[in-house]
Amino acid sequence: MIALSRNFQDRVAAKLQQESLITRRENYKSSWRGLKEKTVTMSFRISENAFKALQQDAKKNNTSLNTLANQLFMSYAEYDRFLQKFHMVKVSSPNFKRVLNAATKEAIGHQE
Repeated sequence: MIALSRNFQDRVAAKLQQESLITRRENYKSSWRGLKEKTVTMSFRISENAFKALQQDAKKNNTSLNTLANQLFMSYAEYDRFLQKFHMVKVSSPNFKRVLNAATKEAIGHQE
């Protein structure tokens, strides 16, 4: 996936805050700096198939199911939920390159 710069993410959050769509932004420090993030204990019901898929991915990535679930939640909280608001979609880097290669230079605003 194409990663958005932190600056872009901050601008999106600021714009949403201006529009009163969010009231505050919590800044959590990375645990690798020695500071612990705030956590909440919750329980969810998910389908057995989803559970098995998550278990397999966690095992494949040598991580815990909890870590994988937290990564998915954070991805949604920090990025995915804003996609619809800004009419954006996720596109993998190879597919994005294919689109650019298929487009004419004029269509993508190429200037020489």
